[in-house]
Amino acid sequence: MNQAFEQEKKEKEVLYYLPITQQWIFQFILALILICHCSYRGIKELLRDLFDYSVSIGTIHNRVTEARQKAQEINQAQDLSSIEVALLDEIFQSNQPVLTGVDADSTKLLSPGRSRTSR
Repeated sequence: MNQAFEQEKKEKEVLYYLPITQQWIFQFILALILICHCSYRGIKELLRDLFDYSVSIGTIHNRVTEARQKAQEINQAQDLSSIEVALLDEIFQSNQPVLTGVDADSTKLLSPGRSRTSR
């Protein structure tokens, strides 16, 4: 019987300490959006309830927009001229078709873009 109650101590044991910075919060926001498919309001509530951190919907939107713009710049800077055979397909993100592809020789992921059928 005592062993059953001893497990509680292990569950309450601190696993690690995490220094939370502004940068960490913004990375966490992106992770919640991209990995967990969380809504802006869900992110706002989670940060408020678990971290006692207040953030506006507008700030969340601005951070996501900044990350999207940066990702677009990186994608546009990729040199795809050496690709001879591309394997193309459509995936759906937020119910919108997105054209994706892979270089058949190197398996390098090609820059995704909106499919023409989504216009």
